[in-house]
Amino acid sequence: MKTLYVVRHAKSDWANADILNDIDRPLNKRGVQNAYEMAARLKAKSILPDFLISSNGIRALHTAVIFAHQIGFDTQKIVIKPSLYHAPVENIVSEIKNIDSGINKLMIFSHNPGLSDFVSFLNKKAYLTLATCAIFTVALDIKSWEDFSFENAKVLDYDFPKNLK
Repeated sequence: MKTLYVVRHAKSDWANADILNDIDRPLNKRGVQNAYEMAARLKAKSILPDFLISSNGIRALHTAVIFAHQIGFDTQKIVIKPSLYHAPVENIVSEIKNIDSGINKLMIFSHNPGLSDFVSFLNKKAYLTLATCAIFTVALDIKSWEDFSFENAKVLDYDFPKNLK
């Protein structure tokens, strides 16, 4: 059994969008606060992933670093995957299938629209647009990540900053 946590980056800052490349856009103040809050929710549930991978987009990577710091994951062990920057579903699936089978809890940080497309396939219901800093969690009845498929995913949770649980 494997667990996959899909995290959309927190709210980004558009103040300097005219001079910054999209990949370099940082989090805004609310995004930083939301990332700390969502990571604290994971910590409260004693959730500690074995492996974190992130897009090389600054806002995704900053979100991943905040999560790692809050839940006690070594930030130096976050793996940066440029193929996850504005990745289509195929890129996300490819990265998952290349994860070592010894990893049981994987957390991915990336961007929309690819992440919403990806979790919608996992959701198997209506299209789901991931909120910023949302965490979508599924259990996968597989022994190896290379066996990943949408058919063997069971949705466990969908949490986001405005969710009042």
